[in-house]
Amino acid sequence: MRPYPWLLLTAAAPVVAALALSALSANANVSRQAPGLESEDVGFALRARVDVAELSQTGQAAGGGRMLAPRIHRLKRSSSQAAAPNANAIDAGAAGTAPVLSDRLFDGLDVGDVHDRFGYDVTPADVQIGVGPNHIVEMVNTLGRIFDKSGSSLETFPLADLFAVPDGRAEGVPRLLYDDLSGRWFAAYMSYVDTPSSADTGELAVAVSETSDPSGTWSTYFTTFTDVFPDYLSLGVTDDKLTAAFDLYDIDAPPGAAAAGCSAETGFCSAQAFVLQKSDLLADADVVTHSELGPYPERARMRAARSLSSTNDQYMAMWSTSAVDELLVSRITGTPDGGDVTEAALTTLDTLSQQTPPPSRTSGAGECIVAGVNGPQQLGSPPCIDSGDGGMLDAVWRDSALWTSSTAACTPGGDSTERACAHLVEVSTSGTPSVAQDIMLGASASYLSWPAVTTDESNNLYVSLTRTSLTTFAEARATGRMASDPPNTMTGTVLLRAGQVVHTSGRWGSYLGAATDPSAPGCVWLAGEYAKSTGGPDWGTYVAALSYNASCGAPPPTLTPSATPTPPPGSTATPTPELVETPTTTLQPNVTSTNTPGAGATPTNTAPAAATPTRTPLPAEQTVGDANCDGRVNSLDALALLQFAASLLKELPCGRYADVNDDGVANALDAALVLQYDAGIIDSLPA
Repeated sequence: MRPYPWLLLTAAAPVVAALALSALSANANVSRQAPGLESEDVGFALRARVDVAELSQTGQAAGGGRMLAPRIHRLKRSSSQAAAPNANAIDAGAAGTAPVLSDRLFDGLDVGDVHDRFGYDVTPADVQIGVGPNHIVEMVNTLGRIFDKSGSSLETFPLADLFAVPDGRAEGVPRLLYDDLSGRWFAAYMSYVDTPSSADTGELAVAVSETSDPSGTWSTYFTTFTDVFPDYLSLGVTDDKLTAAFDLYDIDAPPGAAAAGCSAETGFCSAQAFVLQKSDLLADADVVTHSELGPYPERARMRAARSLSSTNDQYMAMWSTSAVDELLVSRITGTPDGGDVTEAALTTLDTLSQQTPPPSRTSGAGECIVAGVNGPQQLGSPPCIDSGDGGMLDAVWRDSALWTSSTAACTPGGDSTERACAHLVEVSTSGTPSVAQDIMLGASASYLSWPAVTTDESNNLYVSLTRTSLTTFAEARATGRMASDPPNTMTGTVLLRAGQVVHTSGRWGSYLGAATDPSAPGCVWLAGEYAKSTGGPDWGTYVAALSYNASCGAPPPTLTPSATPTPPPGSTATPTPELVETPTTTLQPNVTSTNTPGAGATPTNTAPAAATPTRTPLPAEQTVGDANCDGRVNSLDALALLQFAASLLKELPCGRYADVNDDGVANALDAALVLQYDAGIIDSLPA
């Protein structure tokens, strides 16, 4: 089998040997001979009922040899488009309101957890988060974990076992949500097998929990494809529907022969959506009826919106593949049981230019390596993370407001360099859809990428994103805006977790995570990603709760760091304050039409970097008291120490520097010393 490291696999010889193909599942479902055929109504077949608590104890052992997910695909726009990136779209002097970070924050899964479970490293993370009444579920490629809301890990389980993926398949791209309307968890996953001697097979699996407790039983359903597989999944929900949208790619092409209806040059076939009968899923039926929308060869990256208030209309959003300033909003009505699922409306909206962003440059030594059409591209120093290709990343709907997010190119105010910026668009769906806000969020000398969005019960917006600069490693940050803020304004970003090392894989992800807490609807949980020193591809995730009304709980002792010691020798990252940029945006005149987008170029497949990431240790010297490894000593370190002492954290990121008083343990006494130092009561900490 030809390797397609869209998830970069770094495996020892025993793992590579374990990648031998096995027979396909005997209960395989629907086979589509060509992706260009007319849509048909078929069922998702029940494959397994899985107890997650049992998976946590008896799931796949380390080195089990699961195939990892496929190649990179790039969204390619029409070559006739010559619009420049948004110039000076950001006014760095504008105001806005930032969400407040609570004291409920903790490290999520990282590449070391994947390595410990399976014996190999993967990148990117593709982090997802869902929040239920009592639990938080996080998924990254190949692994899931259940936390309580204090951050304690309850269960860790292989995704291949949750989704009952047959052995020998490539797998990945998890999607996850908790639906407060039904009190259930929903998740989706893809896999495929490349079989030289017979037809290739792709698969889409959907899992639903039996109750609101994610550690209980889930039912897993699946449907199959011939010669193609679903990539760039999205998962949306309404009162009566669950919708999975995706791009279809040929498993062989390029360079092999493409299936009918697929591009030999890129492997792209079409965008498509499956609408599942929600009542069948909730009833634990043996077969779930679904209807297919598409194929749409002229579309890509359709994002099905998560509905946070009651509605039967499923909204989807995507960028036009033929124009850089056109947002397409689709409204789906009907149910599979009723046989009347249809795209009732497709509206084209003019927006700020959605151009492909540049790579996000970071601090440190090394090359910027990204995937290119003809293989890995080395773009010279400084190093970088991948900013994505400008495709739609996320969509959420509440009370007639549809928020979408993407990474785009812009030149922030006060800057002369093109940067990666977060493009956030609010669409009013009351009547004919129209653009309510069009925000190009950037910051001078910084790169903002991979935004994920959600809203709270008051329609305040929350955004999880990644930030880099020439003086910082890739770090997890958050931003947002209150519904009462002036239109098209945005505040600066709040630091969730500082980066520690240079991330060298050339991949960062396909999305981050954001979810509203159903038990405290004014509280939102964000899952971010940062460059974590793990000894592998160096990524970690971080989970944090934020709000505008203190409904998440108390904030950390302080949100603004005081003066801190000089960063240790050997580190090139410069500490940054929790609140930095205060940008806003401009709003283009809104022109609405209801036409179907024209056909354009389809996503371009590219190969990832071939080099295996170098394991990079933390700097040899580190400031005493820096328990959270962010390069400074302040109250956040004290908070981490207190959480560790209370067993809310399993370990400290820099535990060897946490024993401030050198008594052999890290506890509240060390936290007290850090707080005194941060407040200026004592001048220094013990060496």
